[in-house]
Amino acid sequence: MLAKAHEQGELRCAEYAAEAAARAGAALDAAISRLEALARVNPAVRPEEIAALRNERAQLLVAIGNARPRMDALRLVANPDFLSLRR
Repeated sequence: MLAKAHEQGELRCAEYAAEAAARAGAALDAAISRLEALARVNPAVRPEEIAALRNERAQLLVAIGNARPRMDALRLVANPDFLSLRR
């Protein structure tokens, strides 16, 4: 059961990581685009701000890609019917 739980955890972690990367990438891409558009009309927006946001996006996507499931705790719930099967 533990091996199956670990396998399922790996699958779900990959799914969640892919979804999180897509959402984070989209949100930060929108913010970068907004800053770039603002920089074209407002000289107060420094190129360093845009570069910092791009760097943050890159680091975040790397961190999300390195996410792994942790099996810190495992809870087994058994009802009396299951326990009566012990012999």
